[in-house]
Amino acid sequence: MDKPAIVGGTFDPLHDGHKALFQKAFELADLVLIGLTSDSMASAYRTRRVTDFKSRKRRLSRYLYRTYPGKKFKIVRMDEIFNIPIIREITEGYLVISEGKYQVARNINVTRKHHGSKLFEIITVPYVLAADGMPIKATRVYKGEIDAHGKLKKPLVISVGSTNKLKIESVQFAFNQVCGECRVKGFKVNSGVKAQPIGKDTITGASNRARKAIEKTQKGRAASFGVGLEAGLFWVPAIKDYMDVQYCAIVDRLGNYTYGHSPGFCYPRDFHKPIRQGMEVEEIVAELYNIKNIGRKNGAIGYLTDDKITRKDLLVSAVMMALVPRIKQGLYNK
Repeated sequence: MDKPAIVGGTFDPLHDGHKALFQKAFELADLVLIGLTSDSMASAYRTRRVTDFKSRKRRLSRYLYRTYPGKKFKIVRMDEIFNIPIIREITEGYLVISEGKYQVARNINVTRKHHGSKLFEIITVPYVLAADGMPIKATRVYKGEIDAHGKLKKPLVISVGSTNKLKIESVQFAFNQVCGECRVKGFKVNSGVKAQPIGKDTITGASNRARKAIEKTQKGRAASFGVGLEAGLFWVPAIKDYMDVQYCAIVDRLGNYTYGHSPGFCYPRDFHKPIRQGMEVEEIVAELYNIKNIGRKNGAIGYLTDDKITRKDLLVSAVMMALVPRIKQGLYNK
């Protein structure tokens, strides 16, 4: 017989993180053995109320029969993690765990080695993340922060590393499209790069703004994401010209960054000399076209396209591109 896959837990409430474990287990093996914590074991590690064993077993069985028809599984009562029939009696198997339980799995293998048993093959499954970038966990569902699928019960809190109204509005618009209602606030932070960044300094500036923004607290609620937006100039040797690109960095509370950028465009040749002299695009536009503070309006792209494309369009596109890995997190967290 092929090696069975082993999964353990309380599974109360049953959420998408748990379901990812079962999905991996059934991909690996024809038989899945499940250690379901007893009432005494479940309550020993928690202060919250836990549904009784029979109800949890019935609910879990119903889910598995419905989701994996024709697949074999066995649910065993687990009173102590190192001393259950699943751990003691089978000769070999896959131990399927979430990424935060790796040490527990290693300890199980230490116990098996002590008794002369073959070590389990440990299979780690990445956390399934909620809409705020934090793992879906039963405690969070129980507290009412999220539902079993990771949807937030309260508006998402986002801090932007800028007080530029256009940037804040762009972040609000993009996040609303992806995450629903959000609470967005801008904070004055230092980008750590020159006012007119060139090349990779643009990405550094966006990252610094995002990191410093998430450290800010909005009326007692920590931000779920920090967002940094930085416009920079990139010299493109193939066309021998500068391109203006808006870069966005988004960081969550786990310190994970995602990046995106807007479409790029070239400036008139009159810009090249002042750019090389270190002038900011905003200063150049003010000098050449007598338009002040264009960065807080429709931007240079607005002037150059007669407002057919505005700076907000570019900012929104940059934020949306940085959100792509968070929209399809299952594809990016493998």
